[in-house]
Amino acid sequence: MARETGQDMDANYGKKQYPMKEFMEASLGKFARPPDHRRRFVQHDRHVLRWFALWDDTSKLYGTKHRYILHFFLADNTVEIRESYDRNSGCDPFPKLLNRSRLLKQPKFEGPFATALTHAAPPPEDDFFSWEHLAVGVTVTIYNRNILLLDADESTREWYLDHGIDVGTALVLPDTSEKPKPFVPPPYNGIGSEIDSLGSCYHLTPKPHRKSMEETDNKIILRFCAHMDTTKPEDVLRRFIVSFMICDLSIMVMEPPQRNSGIGGTSSSTPF
Repeated sequence: MARETGQDMDANYGKKQYPMKEFMEASLGKFARPPDHRRRFVQHDRHVLRWFALWDDTSKLYGTKHRYILHFFLADNTVEIRESYDRNSGCDPFPKLLNRSRLLKQPKFEGPFATALTHAAPPPEDDFFSWEHLAVGVTVTIYNRNILLLDADESTREWYLDHGIDVGTALVLPDTSEKPKPFVPPPYNGIGSEIDSLGSCYHLTPKPHRKSMEETDNKIILRFCAHMDTTKPEDVLRRFIVSFMICDLSIMVMEPPQRNSGIGGTSSSTPF
């Protein structure tokens, strides 16, 4: 009776099982998840292994070394790969190289227009990457890119050690790229203040310096008494007051008048 009603799962009706058929059967109510799906979800939900990887593309013209971050989700054995960009690398910040999905060890497609749906049957479970297959030095092929695993973070290493696996020593590849030379500003040209002269090195149309709250509100002035270092008798008795303004780091020199010295003194001077 089960064979006649189609409930006999061992009966061969001459129809091949393929991913689209499994999808249609699941949409009609057939249970399609693996039996240990709930157990893995309860035990390893939000448990993610993070690996640092590298794709060396320097063999091509204008090729560079691309760095990636590989996330392995223990709840469903899926993989996500993101590219890590350096500052001013000139690359478009594309978010993901591989969206979260199962990853085959050796992707095999027949023909130039083949996809995962052209397989007559889904690949066996052993053909997919699992957390046991990941270690330092392992190469993962994504879109014909051989991505080398260099290192893992501390939590990932501790998780592997708890399961009795040593992922290996981190790979440190020599950096052959030329580092940009540090910027050395030119000497002060005497036009405006030093801050104004430095602003012309960063912008074609320099903007006036915007003072901070500390520069504006600080009213502290340091004053020192000074004399002229000279051997001339008419200048030996001259005295000066040097004022140092904390707000803008400027200095003002003032000579107070002295009685019967023959020098009237200067009441104020422009800060410099």
